[in-house]
Amino acid sequence: MSKQQNRLVDFRKVKDSVSITQILEHYDVLAGFSKRGNRLEGPCPIHNGDTSSFSVTPLKNTWYCFGQCKAGGNILDLVAKMEKCGVRDAAIKISNWFELDNVEHKPAKSNK
Repeated sequence: MSKQQNRLVDFRKVKDSVSITQILEHYDVLAGFSKRGNRLEGPCPIHNGDTSSFSVTPLKNTWYCFGQCKAGGNILDLVAKMEKCGVRDAAIKISNWFELDNVEHKPAKSNK
């Protein structure tokens, strides 16, 4: 295992530092969404849907696709689906895009 793969990622820090609307802006799809109460609705960016099947709840920083995906989650899950990668790689991508510091840290050494 390489040193990069051996590092732990602070998923909480990534999720607390970046909003789902920032992620939608990063993918340049936020303009296609409409406000519906406390949610945003628009086409699913994952499968390039052309209907309003994608729902975002900004206060909870979550999303759900009622169309082809039938999936949902947080920003890590969305980026993982969009980039076709795992959530760890999604967290690293997000931290790079938004210039977050210290999201990776070395695992604690055991005293064995």
